[in-house]
Amino acid sequence: MELSACEAGQRLTSMLKSVFQAGECLQRGICDFAPTLLTPSAYTSRGLMRTTLYVARQSAELLALFAPSNGAGCALREFQSKLQVFDLFENVDIVLRLPAGATPSLEELVRLANRLDRFSAVWATEGIGHYYAENAWETGAASRGLLTRINERVVPRKSLVALHAGMGLSLANRFLARVGRACRKCSEPCDLRNLLRQFVKRCGDNADEAYVAASYEGLGLVARNLYPHLLAEIDRELSQIGDNLTDYFWHGVGRAIYFAPTNYMPLLGFASRGVELTQQEPPHELGRRNALAGTIWAMVLVNLREPKVIENFLIYCADVKFDADAFANGVSSAAVIWCDATESTAELEALCMHQPDPSYSGVAERWCTLVRDPCRRALDQYYAALRRHNCIGEVFRYQSLPRLLESLDLNNAEGVG
Repeated sequence: MELSACEAGQRLTSMLKSVFQAGECLQRGICDFAPTLLTPSAYTSRGLMRTTLYVARQSAELLALFAPSNGAGCALREFQSKLQVFDLFENVDIVLRLPAGATPSLEELVRLANRLDRFSAVWATEGIGHYYAENAWETGAASRGLLTRINERVVPRKSLVALHAGMGLSLANRFLARVGRACRKCSEPCDLRNLLRQFVKRCGDNADEAYVAASYEGLGLVARNLYPHLLAEIDRELSQIGDNLTDYFWHGVGRAIYFAPTNYMPLLGFASRGVELTQQEPPHELGRRNALAGTIWAMVLVNLREPKVIENFLIYCADVKFDADAFANGVSSAAVIWCDATESTAELEALCMHQPDPSYSGVAERWCTLVRDPCRRALDQYYAALRRHNCIGEVFRYQSLPRLLESLDLNNAEGVG
């Protein structure tokens, strides 16, 4: 079939535009990354790993420019965003260009992160929470007060949720690493039940009350990625402790499923595989709902700049059975976290305005039910109320947010009365 002169011209223009964008993207990336290559740390094992990540990100970005807007193109853009998030968290000291051996204050670390763009600042701040807690462990200062009374310090409120999430990952890894090892005070192996109680207490001792749940949730992410053989036992022990800890735990497992190394590759089938894992790994229904909400929570936050990627996720998991309310809860919770961590609604408004491809049967309806409407409710109702009641951390588990707010309003009215 021959193209008309007009159609041929349009295709040529589109191709040249992609080539120009690719060249501009590569030039910008090289300029941003070049200073890092001039430092001695660039040639350590960690530095070489970061260079590898950078090359993978740039390759994915270039390929995505020439790929279709859905399918493979979406998978590549999602892969690129995941790599960026991992780099910002894992290499936050390099990203912020901290001198070797430096021990800057929390205030200074947050100030440096807030110089980054809005998306990068959120993930770098989670990395700061982990980095700051790890430094405290090394100096013996991680027993109490890392993030308590934070409002008395020069740290903006918007940094709190990411700082607590990062700190929780550090605490979870430190305690789970002791399972089965000999206790320092006696020759007996450390038992899981005691370590979990210590983890919960240490979170409470170091966290702001409004955000302590963000620290609890890190236990699931660490356990699923590093200690998967302990998942069932941790679930049993946490159910004995109570305080909704199993909910936060499985929500963290869901987040871990999304970020699992085996799910990083830009494969079209990940959406359905990831959702299926959230329904297979937990041993009970509440765990499955929390795991699904955690996976969707992470997927939305990572791809908030690319609504098409979120739409593509819906398309490829259309035939998988899951709890629609848990899916919607993941979207609403992600929107609440984004509002709190950035003090901006621009990306969320764009998500609500996105128009799905009508050529896919049923996707527009699913988009409204599972993405647009939950996001809209978070913007118009949930966030302001949760912040007013000082309980943002409650979105780190699956629950009915309208019911939660009704209960909080009732308790508040009774307290005033």
